[in-house]
Amino acid sequence: MKLIACRALLSAFPFEGEKMKSHLANVDILYLTPFDIHAYRRPIFAKRALTQMKVINYVDVSRSNMGRLGRILNNTHNVLEMLESPFFKNRRWSEDYLFSAYYYDFVNYLLLIKKLRPHAVITLNTPLALGAKVLGGDVAVVVDWMDVWTWPWDEINPVDAEAVERAEAVIFWSRPFMDIMTRRLGIRKAIYVPDGVDLRVFDPLRHGDGEGVRRRFGLKDKFLFLYSGGVWRSKGMELQGVKKVLEAFALFSRGLSDSVLVLQIFNYDVQLLKDIKELGIRDRVVLIGKLPSFDDSARQGLFSAADVLVLPASRHPIIYYAERMKSFQYMAAGKSIIAAKTPGAVSALGEAALYAKLDNVQEMADAMHRLYEDQELRATMGERARQRVESQYEWSVLTPKYKNFILQTIS
Repeated sequence: MKLIACRALLSAFPFEGEKMKSHLANVDILYLTPFDIHAYRRPIFAKRALTQMKVINYVDVSRSNMGRLGRILNNTHNVLEMLESPFFKNRRWSEDYLFSAYYYDFVNYLLLIKKLRPHAVITLNTPLALGAKVLGGDVAVVVDWMDVWTWPWDEINPVDAEAVERAEAVIFWSRPFMDIMTRRLGIRKAIYVPDGVDLRVFDPLRHGDGEGVRRRFGLKDKFLFLYSGGVWRSKGMELQGVKKVLEAFALFSRGLSDSVLVLQIFNYDVQLLKDIKELGIRDRVVLIGKLPSFDDSARQGLFSAADVLVLPASRHPIIYYAERMKSFQYMAAGKSIIAAKTPGAVSALGEAALYAKLDNVQEMADAMHRLYEDQELRATMGERARQRVESQYEWSVLTPKYKNFILQTIS
């Protein structure tokens, strides 16, 4: 099934318009990513939109092809980071960078862009975008800005700001983030193309065995709330808002032995286990760890088995403004959704969710109770979510928009 889906993703898509097709017939477009494309699938999405494009994981290239030189260059980058940290560290954030970022861009420009000589470069987030623009001469650069890489209080690293201002265009995955950054920065050209979902690969309605999952975990007659994602802590702050889900479920489920909270979390920690124990819900929580892939059959089965999906959040900009991947996967499941109300969640989910005020545990508990009691409302919300993802966020809807924007930009 996965092999067939991957082949379908890389199938050819004809260009629209003979004039543009002729003009760009020999253009080489390079997509640069530091991530595993099967975990962060935007390059696969881009390849589906632009079949002539080359996708390169530049981290793998430097590790596998440079040998001793690659290790020396990488160690030099690490030393630069340590040296600059005492001088440039932001007092409210621990991951500042300046000279190390310029060095990183320069090295990868020499290793990749200068050798391949593409006419256009798409970078996943801002790394390498500045090097490609400053050193690449006539290379057209587009930043595919995945996450809301801002510090607390909405500050942004000057290297990132310079990269997006010098680029020909920026593709935003979040509409609220685009609204903010296009007001603050001198971005030449921008478009909103969210992550979306490929229903040929991730579709719990078709590929999820909900009944099998319920039998496997002894949940046959239970009412299931599901959170799928991670736990992310920084500077004493839990950025995903998972603890708020635990607290809301503890309030809601008192005296309800038929309700279970399923946490499918790929990186749970000791603090999470401690929170579950202290809230007295250990017997009503099923904790499932990391699964082989985002589209694993067991994960799609969990989505199919769930009665309600829960999307918490925090006030950190990285979460607050982001339209997170799980938003689209939740909608694909065709189930009712409870979401903490943030600009990113409202933009992605629209009217396909019940919202609770951010950090208001009682409102989230009330939303849980409302959906628990009202089967008709659950069905209506689930249908609304599925219709929204099919009409607005399925890859076949988004890829033409992405392709046309790239071609217009580099032409």
